[in-house]
Amino acid sequence: MTLAALPAYAGNVRFSAGFLNTPQGQQAVDLDVFAKGEHVYPGTYRSEIYLNGEALPARRLVFRSASDTDSATPCLSKAMLQAWGVLVDAYPDIAALDADRCVDLSAISGATVKYDLTRQRLDLSVPQIAVRQTARGSVSPHRWDDGITAAMLDYNLVTTRGRNDRASSDSSYLNLRSGLNLGAWRFRNVSTATRDRRGTRWQSVQSYAERDIRAIRGRLTVGDSYTPGSVFESIQFRGAQLSSDDSMLPDSLQGFAPVVRGVAQTHARVEIRHNGYLIYQAVVAPGAFEIRDLYPATASGDLKVTVIEADGRKTRYRQAYSAVPDMLRQGGWRYQFTVGRYRSGLRRATPGFVQGTFTIGLAHDITPYAGVMYAGMYRAANVGVGKNLGDFGGVSFDITRARTRFGSGRIASGWSYRFLYAKSLARTGTDLRLVGYRYSTDGYRDFSEAVSGLKSVRRSAVHRKGRFEGTITQRLGDRASIHATLSQQSYWRRTRRDRALQIGFNTSWKELNLGVYFARTESLARSTQVSLNLSIPLDFLDRTSSNMPLASYTGQRDSRGGFGQQAGLTGTLLARRNLSYSVYGGTDSNKAGTFSATASYRGGMGHLALGLSKGAAYRRASIGVSGGVIMHGGGVTLSQPLQDTIALVEVPRAQGVQIENQLNVATDRRGYAVVPHMTAYRANRIALDTSSLGDDTEIKDGVQELVPTRGAVTHARFDTRRGQRMLVTVTRANGWLLPIAASVRDRQGGEVAVAGTDGQVFLSGVQEGANEFKAIWGAGPDQECGFIVTGIKVRAQMGYTNQKVICEVKK
Repeated sequence: MTLAALPAYAGNVRFSAGFLNTPQGQQAVDLDVFAKGEHVYPGTYRSEIYLNGEALPARRLVFRSASDTDSATPCLSKAMLQAWGVLVDAYPDIAALDADRCVDLSAISGATVKYDLTRQRLDLSVPQIAVRQTARGSVSPHRWDDGITAAMLDYNLVTTRGRNDRASSDSSYLNLRSGLNLGAWRFRNVSTATRDRRGTRWQSVQSYAERDIRAIRGRLTVGDSYTPGSVFESIQFRGAQLSSDDSMLPDSLQGFAPVVRGVAQTHARVEIRHNGYLIYQAVVAPGAFEIRDLYPATASGDLKVTVIEADGRKTRYRQAYSAVPDMLRQGGWRYQFTVGRYRSGLRRATPGFVQGTFTIGLAHDITPYAGVMYAGMYRAANVGVGKNLGDFGGVSFDITRARTRFGSGRIASGWSYRFLYAKSLARTGTDLRLVGYRYSTDGYRDFSEAVSGLKSVRRSAVHRKGRFEGTITQRLGDRASIHATLSQQSYWRRTRRDRALQIGFNTSWKELNLGVYFARTESLARSTQVSLNLSIPLDFLDRTSSNMPLASYTGQRDSRGGFGQQAGLTGTLLARRNLSYSVYGGTDSNKAGTFSATASYRGGMGHLALGLSKGAAYRRASIGVSGGVIMHGGGVTLSQPLQDTIALVEVPRAQGVQIENQLNVATDRRGYAVVPHMTAYRANRIALDTSSLGDDTEIKDGVQELVPTRGAVTHARFDTRRGQRMLVTVTRANGWLLPIAASVRDRQGGEVAVAGTDGQVFLSGVQEGANEFKAIWGAGPDQECGFIVTGIKVRAQMGYTNQKVICEVKK
């Protein structure tokens, strides 16, 4: 049956109900609501918010209307506007309101509010004079979150069992990073344990407590830590340090752990030590390797790298690095004040010291810096300046004067001069990351050298004289690049110098990738390595698969003239590509056959790595387990390996909910999951994959933004509603069906559904027992009614059920 057309207008557009087939017994739909354009009903809606075109964190807004016929407008409180940077206190009519009162923005001349219902987007336009001026990308400190009280443990265990033609080489390495968060305080400990045929050795690398001091953009650290390496050489200490934290600044106002490269001839273990501490260990496949996730114990110094091959052969070399004093823009500053005792894993003397440095950015791109250091047997002062030379790059030059009194009573004093240069030539594709030179007179000692010489009575004690280091990268067209790293260090009264030269070339042709690597080191021993690497994806096997394997070939020649080569396959498996594998076979430098295979699984509660290698005179197997544990008010949650700043996600009573952009991170049986890496003092988006929600689970907002402080465990709790899904046929008391397009609302006034044909309404989240709803299809008192839906106990894989109800008009 087709009823008479009822006209409605929206501007110059005319809608006609005559085009709708209305079932018998269902009232003709009232299209007046569409004549109002984007009519917003009162309620609470999640909205995207923009202020002068800049995105702000999305949130749920309360919409209110002055009458039943008016479209609802958002209630913007004084507290909200203040958090968004609007200078409300400058306007008396707004400043006099309570923090939670709705604000009439017309009090700010020129301010407008616009809400786009279809996109659920709120646009605020406020004159610039009424908005707090902030740097691009800045996040208000009001949003910084110190997180919840929680304890955490990050572990990495690597065990190898092997044997060569001389002896067994079984060993285990355990790295533990534990901590406790109480308010703004972070308590941390880093410990390592090694076990081999010489026994078990345990080292506590660092134990400290720290917190941020927001008023001075600083960080207080008490315990074991290290000084910055920008003015003086970085040293480890046990004491207290107050220093600025540049990460509190937005990216637009911010003015180095090194990449360790090498070549493994077999399935080898790589160990990296700094200042006597073992700070990194990993098992690498044959061929060239790069270690980019290094966390050194200081910001500069020498790294001792040892590559232990499967047959027991060892390659050792040093890698020197240092951090360049960063240029600061005008008005920027950086400071550090430390009092404590020198600390070293080599068990040297531990004299007390005081150190302070300060850097400030001045006009004309000039950055002066200075520092002083005092100990009972050592005094030093530094002064320097950095300058941005525009097209000619950036340079800095400083002078350090030091005076050392040795245990014998002898006094040595001298000067050290340092020059640093950095430049990126975008037009030519040249990048000079760091070119530096330092020269020290015979009497100069840095603090670590002075400590080493405390018990020495020999005037000829070895100490550094000159040091040069530089890295250059050159792009060659669109598909090729070459990089070179050179470092050289000379010593007083020693003819031998430490040298390291690394050159790499990479290019591609169609899908073929080619790399050539050369390394020459002269330090404790001389070593030369040349490597050729070829790889090509085997997409002809299955072009539609994301788990496409990669075939590779590596050839290596060492300083003894031996030549080894390996060919292999690498790739990933499973739907989420979280199982990776590699298989290699070839010959070593003695022309003996070799074989190696690895597999690594990235699970939601940890990582597992397995390795196997075999040669003519050796065999080795390895297993590695890593992961994290978070202890919080809701219990204990297992996770992937943890970084410094993390998030605890809670989706109550919802298991298996995936977190977007996080590989294999999903909620456990209690509804908890851990996002193992967050960026401190930045807005981090946490979004749920709603497609992984169960049929009985509904969620109001699937996205949150968190701004954690450094080291925080922030808590993202998502409100869920579990219940039944129902297709309800609603009949009014007079026998007519609910009109098409009638708005159905819950007890809180929020719209949950719109009526369709035959009076049908699809509802979700229906709880067990009685559930009250209200239907509205007009402004009159006789154009709304209420009904009750009775939910039953939800069973797994239940889908939805049907129910018929009567909608009663309230009297």
